[in-house]
Amino acid sequence: MTADKKLKVGILGCAKIVEFAIINPSKNIVKIEPYAIASRNFEKARLFSEKYGVTKAMPSYQDVITDPNVDFIYIALPNDSHVEWAIKAAQAQKHILVEKTLSTDIDGIYDLTAMCEKNKVFLLEALMVQHHPWQQEIKKIVESNAFGALKEIQTVLTFIPKYDLSQNYRGDPKKGGGSFYDLSPYRLQFIQSLRRLQDARFDGNSRFNGPRGIDLSFTASLQFPDGLMCRLETSFEKPYRASHTLYFEEATLTVNDIFRANTGRFKISYTIEHLQLKTAEKIFCPPSNYYENQLLFFFDVIVGARPNIPVDRSIERIGLMKDIYTKAFEKVNGY
Repeated sequence: MTADKKLKVGILGCAKIVEFAIINPSKNIVKIEPYAIASRNFEKARLFSEKYGVTKAMPSYQDVITDPNVDFIYIALPNDSHVEWAIKAAQAQKHILVEKTLSTDIDGIYDLTAMCEKNKVFLLEALMVQHHPWQQEIKKIVESNAFGALKEIQTVLTFIPKYDLSQNYRGDPKKGGGSFYDLSPYRLQFIQSLRRLQDARFDGNSRFNGPRGIDLSFTASLQFPDGLMCRLETSFEKPYRASHTLYFEEATLTVNDIFRANTGRFKISYTIEHLQLKTAEKIFCPPSNYYENQLLFFFDVIVGARPNIPVDRSIERIGLMKDIYTKAFEKVNGY
């Protein structure tokens, strides 16, 4: 496949995320065409295709997957359906971009990766925050030791949903619902860019007091062998906040509003407070959109222009998520 080819994407699901992840960025990427879409309800898919200019609405997910014109599949279904449909896409020899969380079942991911390898297709978990310059810039700062050793990272990811959780997959623990599963992947991916997650000791806490027993709020911690402490708060009960704060020996670095680049090409800034000099500077990364970057990255992977992100990272991250969640759940239930 050559870099001048236009890739047609087949979309499974009509969730709101499709507009951000595929429809809007494809307007600025001539290499990507939203070609086909299906929903459990054909009329919903038809209306979606008319509203957003998707070429074809199809009666079923399987019809999208088997369409010979589709180059890759984007899966925007509830978490518990990801692996099932990703395996079917791989069997049809279609590349796969699947929303986070890739799966709540590690064994299912192993089955999926085996099918991808067998059929020579690429698989990428759509964790969009990893496709923005700010992550690379902060990684360089950490590795340079410019401000001494990194001692602690605090992450706060909170928002109050505008929808009824009892009617949404985020309110169903069987579908990977709850604030921890919804929001912690963003934090763990960031830490994963700096450390191996498998090296950390972990803890987690929640009251699990939401609809169907989901965690409305959750706190977690990771302790690494070199002393680095990472703390996380997620919540569906507190006003919007999305920040990372890194505490170095000689400075404090804060990235606020990390989700800003979800909806357009925006600058993301970080502030460095120099402890000894008692001064602060604000640094802006170039304007960029997470989802445009993600689609361009996956395009390059498919045409062989750059290597893919190893699925092992998703496996490591999701395995740790399950361990943290289980530990918190067992505390509440007295196991």
